[in-house]
Amino acid sequence: MTPEGVVETLIETEARAVALSTYNGIALSYARELTEKMNEAGTEAVLILGGLLNENTEGGSLAVDVTEELKSLGVNCDNDMDKIVSTVKEIYAER
Repeated sequence: MTPEGVVETLIETEARAVALSTYNGIALSYARELTEKMNEAGTEAVLILGGLLNENTEGGSLAVDVTEELKSLGVNCDNDMDKIVSTVKEIYAER
């Protein structure tokens, strides 16, 4: 789904959180675009991103882990399902 499509769905459903998995090698660029679109739309939904969180950021032939860069964007990168469930429960309890 495109970042625009995700944001449209967030707005339509008034979701407080969105959990997505990315294709191998696009995690950082996708998250950057999605968080930009989310900010433009004014949504405060929490973005939870899972899967193989890597990208070729150095122009080399191998993708590298980008988890820390994603976290700096405010993305929740926890791949522990129990923690994700707890996080979502907290989000819905707070708002």
